[in-house]
Amino acid sequence: MSDVIADSVRRQRCFLSLIGAFASIAVLLSLAGLHGVLSYAVAQRTRALGVRAALGRAPLRTAASVVRGGIALIGAGVTCGLLCSALFTRLLQSILYGVSPLDTTTWLVATLVLTAAGMVAIVLPSFRAARIDPMTAMRTE
Repeated sequence: MSDVIADSVRRQRCFLSLIGAFASIAVLLSLAGLHGVLSYAVAQRTRALGVRAALGRAPLRTAASVVRGGIALIGAGVTCGLLCSALFTRLLQSILYGVSPLDTTTWLVATLVLTAAGMVAIVLPSFRAARIDPMTAMRTE
């Protein structure tokens, strides 16, 4: 009997596995993109950040300014994602079993996980910005 049940849900299981794989790839690509954008922004602002460091700005404040820019990008991405997800809940309704498409717990957990992943992508560029040597920054163009 277990083989009959497994055969009856094989198509749905395959479809959901495929969706999960594509979602994982999409998250990884978005994190790489966020990291790349912030690294590029720090590289473009190296001279300005170096001048501020030379004038006595604390490295923590420099890192915080990069983190604020990243949080703004994460907020925009999460907002757009939630709006688009709300529009596509009818498509998901046919493949969900035991969970409502508008389950607040699921939406909250997904939002928190993606926000936390985005914060991880922000860490390295903010540390790089905080460690900018003023003399090296002044010499570069």
